[in-house]
Amino acid sequence: MAAKAGKHVLCEKPVALSLEDLDAMERCCRENGVTFTVHQQRRFDQDFRIAKEIFDSETLGRMYTVKSMLYGFNGNMHDWHVYKDQGGGMLYDWGVHLIDQMLWMIPGKLTSVFADLRNVINREVDDYFHIFLRFESGIVAQIELGTYYLSDALGWFERHWFIGGDKGSMHCDGFKPEGVIVRTTELLTSVKGQRTMTAAGPTRSFGPPPEGRIVTEPLPEVNTNHRMYFENYLAALSGKEEFLVKISEVRRVLRVMEAVRESARTGRSVDFES
Repeated sequence: MAAKAGKHVLCEKPVALSLEDLDAMERCCRENGVTFTVHQQRRFDQDFRIAKEIFDSETLGRMYTVKSMLYGFNGNMHDWHVYKDQGGGMLYDWGVHLIDQMLWMIPGKLTSVFADLRNVINREVDDYFHIFLRFESGIVAQIELGTYYLSDALGWFERHWFIGGDKGSMHCDGFKPEGVIVRTTELLTSVKGQRTMTAAGPTRSFGPPPEGRIVTEPLPEVNTNHRMYFENYLAALSGKEEFLVKISEVRRVLRVMEAVRESARTGRSVDFES
């Protein structure tokens, strides 16, 4: 869907667009002197911006995993979302935003895509996906969405981020985020002597840590909201700023979505920017 005002086009988001559709729209706008951008307002989600702030600051050291998870709690998909010919399905609805967030956060080449895409209870459209994105830097990102992960309480089954690095980890939960950065005061670099006994028997890896070993820090405060997307949009129209969302970035997201479908169809990893 697109909104047009004068010589400006704002595409709500690339729902049900093919790469060919996007290329045709971009070409038409360029030939007619029309500016063109896409409504990826979820770049201003507070939970995402907290995760991005931690990632950008490298406060967790050398990061190796980033997880983005979104779960329903009652299995509902409503209205047009359940119809294929209307652009339904969770990959189109939420996947386009979650993939965009991950690609905008993690720099460098994306070398491979592996995905599971399912119709759990809906006949026409996907209602579950689990996507693995491997980057040239060695970071492996995961994006998981499920509408049929049932829960008896609204809250936990909502929104989650996890980032792991060699100097700590973080978790950030909910659209009104709560969470912490977690560190250890001493990494166990070698195993000596005494074993730890647990109810399940002796262990070295998952025994309870000594008191004071694990320490926590608050998540950074981030001031952000969706209004900022439109502030950037208006500033870009007047030439004061560049559009935050570039069409090249939109094209990359659509290519990842194609790779997700191909991987899910074949059960194989798909080479990307290698």
